[in-house]
Amino acid sequence: MNEVYPGDSRNILEVFCIFDGEIEIFDLSKVPIERSQYDLCDNRIFNKGYLISNRCIACDRCKRECPQQCIKSGSKYKIMQDHCLHCGLCYENCPVRAIEKVG
Repeated sequence: MNEVYPGDSRNILEVFCIFDGEIEIFDLSKVPIERSQYDLCDNRIFNKGYLISNRCIACDRCKRECPQQCIKSGSKYKIMQDHCLHCGLCYENCPVRAIEKVG
């Protein structure tokens, strides 16, 4: 660091270490956005966000409300977690409360 911050300028540096925690990365430069989640301690992926339960009546309202269009329709609707913003619009607009918040 002496070459990067010569003389007294290196006194501006603060050294720190993060021992544990979770990190979530949103890449907003992609459409739809891409989201990654990690546990800093052991690099495992943790789950957080919204899931659609078996109570879903396939009314399509969650899919229409999603700003990222990351809900797939089918016999069971599914949220594509890697593209979800966690905005909660699907959760707030589900008429039968079939969407659950996790994490």
